[in-house]
Amino acid sequence: AAAEAAAEAETPAAEGGASEGGGLSTAAVEASLASLLPAIGELGGWLRIEAVVHAEGLVRLAYSGPPKLRRSIEFALRSDVDGVRTVEIRDAATDAAAGAAA
Repeated sequence: AAAEAAAEAETPAAEGGASEGGGLSTAAVEASLASLLPAIGELGGWLRIEAVVHAEGLVRLAYSGPPKLRRSIEFALRSDVDGVRTVEIRDAATDAAAGAAA
């Protein structure tokens, strides 16, 4: 179920559009992350694309799961998607706990 929720991630449209030749876009980020989603889900985690900003080369994600997978996520994006310059991975579990405590 967690993998399914991750696969149905909220994916805002890429700001600035995709570059010629299939560079940075929400679709390219989704494709890159698709192979990691089952493993993340099996480990009780989830991942959501929060923003893809083509002009800045930025991918922003919300993530809950094993800390060691963060490096794999960033590596996959930088290796698979042309134009990625910055990967921001927000700890969604910490944010959720902080919100509950407020």
